[in-house]
Amino acid sequence: MRIAYVSYEYPPDIAQGGIATYVKQVAGILNERGHGVEVFCASHVREGIYEENHIIVHRILCEDPTSFNSALVEVFSKRHCENPFDIIESPEIHGNAYFIKLKYPDLPMVVKFHMPLFLQMRLLNYYTPLFTKVRFFLGALRRGEIRFYGAYHFEEDVDYKITCSADACVSPSASLADILTKEWRLNTGKVSVIPYPFTPPAKLLNVPVVIRHTKVVSFIGKLNVHKGMVTLVDAIKKLIIKHPDVTFRLIGNDSYYTVSKMSMSDYIRKELSGYEKNFLIRGGLDYEEIMNELSLADVCVFPSIWENFPNVCLEAMSAGRAVVGSKNGGMSEMLSDGCGVIIDPLDSGEIAEEISVLLENPARRVAYGEKARAAILQRYNKERIGGLLEEHYEKVIADAC
Repeated sequence: MRIAYVSYEYPPDIAQGGIATYVKQVAGILNERGHGVEVFCASHVREGIYEENHIIVHRILCEDPTSFNSALVEVFSKRHCENPFDIIESPEIHGNAYFIKLKYPDLPMVVKFHMPLFLQMRLLNYYTPLFTKVRFFLGALRRGEIRFYGAYHFEEDVDYKITCSADACVSPSASLADILTKEWRLNTGKVSVIPYPFTPPAKLLNVPVVIRHTKVVSFIGKLNVHKGMVTLVDAIKKLIIKHPDVTFRLIGNDSYYTVSKMSMSDYIRKELSGYEKNFLIRGGLDYEEIMNELSLADVCVFPSIWENFPNVCLEAMSAGRAVVGSKNGGMSEMLSDGCGVIIDPLDSGEIAEEISVLLENPARRVAYGEKARAAILQRYNKERIGGLLEEHYEKVIADAC
């Protein structure tokens, strides 16, 4: 097959999110399986055609996703005319390949779900107070409009439009597939679930999974509402009462917490005032440092309000750590079959209790860690995921003929 991956994000030029990691991994996997793979991506610093790890990468100089989508069509068209593609894959977010599909309606296109913008905004505004919502409504009313805070009209959303134009859709998690099928009223037969591939670094697989009598709990992720930081702070206060010798290591870039009108790191310090010896805010770290942090952890906690398919959970499992993760989203699928502890991310008491149980039972932590590592190697290896994607693409192409 000739496969084109279209993505605004692609490393190293624009690699701030999981989409960039996914596209690089999957392009490499399908290339290794003997297919002709090319990537069309954005760059803020260069443009041109490059060969990177035996893959042709078309980098388009642009400022943002909107300008990328427009400039992309000419670059893609030239290459498609020279050497036609059999299928194209694009993320749903920002509708990167939407104009390509309009120009080439007969070219089969798969839309890969990652996390549409409306869902991101809904999660980040989760704790918006009623007063703010009422003030927004009254302000719109004064202008002669009836508008509700956070109201979403999916028909106007380019993320929705490209999804509707696709021949098929793939979601990494059953949870995201279910949400978008209902929110966008999609035909369930159009959406398949295939996890992201994940190849653990040897450094994580070499972390010893042994009984330790320390009490280090690590959180890795952006310090924001979406990642469950508000509830986690409350859980930390509860846990310190029972385990005054516990240490929380909070790793990730800071954000602004609108409700409290301060940065999330300042909110954490304010709420945990007097317990400074029990927590450490490490800030954003590079990948090598994050792997080191995972080796220090006894328990990892990821209480996201909702999460699609977080690599950080896979990384913690690969390191053989005991993971406490959210029941909402793809983490519950990763931690299924006894590979970790699944919690309600809005219940700080439950989070504190489950962490407490693990801190008091080192052997249980080891058992979870060993099972988690084995599951990672079995479920998400490149041979399995590559085969599933290959089969899916071939079916989409055949159905389009």
